[in-house]
Amino acid sequence: MYIKIINKINISNKWTNIMNIKIFYLLLVVLFSNFAFSAIPEEFKNHIDKSTLSILKTYNDDQKNLVIESFINYLQNYYKIKLSNQDFLFTKKFLLLKIEDAVSEPILEISDVFRKFLLRTGLTLNNNNMINIDFEGLSIPLTISTTAQGDNLLVLDGIKKDALSTSSLSKLPCLELKIDENKIHINHLLTDFKICPINPQRSGTFLLEFTEHLANILSIPEISLNDASMIRCSTNNQYTSLALLNIFKNGVSWYGSHGYFFEGEKQDKLAAKEFRELSLEKFKEIIKEEIPPSKRKPIETKLSEYKAEQTIGNFFTWLWENNCSLYTTAIDLLFPEDKTQGMNPLLPTYLHPNNNLLTKKLH
Repeated sequence: MYIKIINKINISNKWTNIMNIKIFYLLLVVLFSNFAFSAIPEEFKNHIDKSTLSILKTYNDDQKNLVIESFINYLQNYYKIKLSNQDFLFTKKFLLLKIEDAVSEPILEISDVFRKFLLRTGLTLNNNNMINIDFEGLSIPLTISTTAQGDNLLVLDGIKKDALSTSSLSKLPCLELKIDENKIHINHLLTDFKICPINPQRSGTFLLEFTEHLANILSIPEISLNDASMIRCSTNNQYTSLALLNIFKNGVSWYGSHGYFFEGEKQDKLAAKEFRELSLEKFKEIIKEEIPPSKRKPIETKLSEYKAEQTIGNFFTWLWENNCSLYTTAIDLLFPEDKTQGMNPLLPTYLHPNNNLLTKKLH
């Protein structure tokens, strides 16, 4: 009888010990979680919210570890905070624990590029797949979409005119960006203030800088675009290449002045310098060979009137300012859209209609 009582006590003590161990273990988990979270800088906590966890949960197990490590590295770089190896592991383990409790949301069915974008900005898509990004005191509304071809697009819409509008500009977005892992391509950039009322003093520059801001968020090293910028002559309402006019005036296109080049800054500037410093004597010889007398006569008349510095750059700058109608006519004759005709050897390579892809390296 005494032995049975002792055995019951021993069994009871064993269960008590087991329960104590479980309670102790749970306390350790709670303490570990709290300690792990306390190891995360306050700046990081703004990104580790329901939206962030929900996005992280959409990755499969094979991807999750790499994505979380990349995300933590991004936060360290963004906030300029270096975690110790131990704190890095605490942050990673804490995120893995939190992800298990997060609930995935249906609007998160988007590409990996945009999931990374939402992670890094801490933004949440609304029901229209739109986000707002703060930049230089403005809240910029962007629509996220993926085309049937798999292109990832960020779009800033302009003010739409009525459906009967004859202006093709009214049907274009202010800014449309194609986002890849290693490059952003600017599909459209529109600076018409009536359609895109953003920072009227420097709308084009603002949109370029905004694009570079997005590239920095995504750690994308390169931005490209096709320079189709045009300027209108008020006399005949004809549009002509703004890039070419700026080469005549300044030796560099507008995009070139912002760091976008065809072959590279050094090569493009050298080509433009040689082009705009071509002597008018040489220019007169070339047009006699390339253009029929009846068509070149108006140009030759203006050449005889022009008495300033005798270079092609200065002459065409003067012609635009004094007779933009004749300027547009002359440009159409001298530099036809067909690359195989006309005086194309004169024109810098990147100004040819089919060779206007410009690139800017950010990193």
